[in-house]
Amino acid sequence: MKNKITGATVSLLLILLIAAGCSGKTVPAPAPSPERLDSDLALPAGYVVLDRQTGDVTGDGKSKDIFLVGRKPDMNSKFADDLRIMVQAGEGQNAVTMELPAVGGYDGKLFVGDFSGDKISDVLVTVPTGGSGGIVEHRIVTFAGGPAIIWGEGENSGIAAAGRFVDGFKGELTEETTKRKAIVDLAAKKDAYIQAGLYNAGGTLLRQQSLSVNPLGELRPLALSPDGKYGLKGQQRVTGVANADTVAYIYSLWEYENQKWTAKQIEVASVLLSYGEGQR
Repeated sequence: MKNKITGATVSLLLILLIAAGCSGKTVPAPAPSPERLDSDLALPAGYVVLDRQTGDVTGDGKSKDIFLVGRKPDMNSKFADDLRIMVQAGEGQNAVTMELPAVGGYDGKLFVGDFSGDKISDVLVTVPTGGSGGIVEHRIVTFAGGPAIIWGEGENSGIAAAGRFVDGFKGELTEETTKRKAIVDLAAKKDAYIQAGLYNAGGTLLRQQSLSVNPLGELRPLALSPDGKYGLKGQQRVTGVANADTVAYIYSLWEYENQKWTAKQIEVASVLLSYGEGQR
């Protein structure tokens, strides 16, 4: 009968259970150490693997190891420069390398996903520079058809906008492409601005002062469609009388189409309460 369990079947089940272990837990295989990875890639002295991901970035249907490699001037520091992405090819073949000029910083990370829309994964590199301005370098590299940077230093500037203080404890931002304006509420900082001589108590601006728009401090992958294409969501700080004087943020949504990046959405948000404000 179909429902009859034979002695041979029971024996087989017992063998499988014993092989799996009495605890029922699976012990994962140990990850390769950075030293082993360095050896596999034949890195020069002073160069280390900073991050590792896997994916098909060449379009041949095979998943590959992808490494972020950099030079550490001081092995006791997390800082690394002379960064490059290395894609390990098949056995006996040299790794495909893409250098990232003028990129250095701390705790560099990789993200693998399709940003170009060709159904082949690209590589996003995120590297905080460690400066007081909170600047983070971002690069996106495609390896399909040969390595090329499709998000570079120019794109990392983000949304271009001019800003200035205006009467009424407000700021005005003008986006460069659309020429559209956004008003920033500065009322939360009015006491500091009065004390600094920028406004009088009635809110009249006493001298001309510009607002500064920083490059992208954050850039995160954002799934755009069920077919796996990613876009980018960016954040930029807008500062007032000093770099520490954050008055607003610009949020942007980017998509790669027709061989270029296009800002699909731009938002401006005022800072109504600063971190630490009101704490005693």
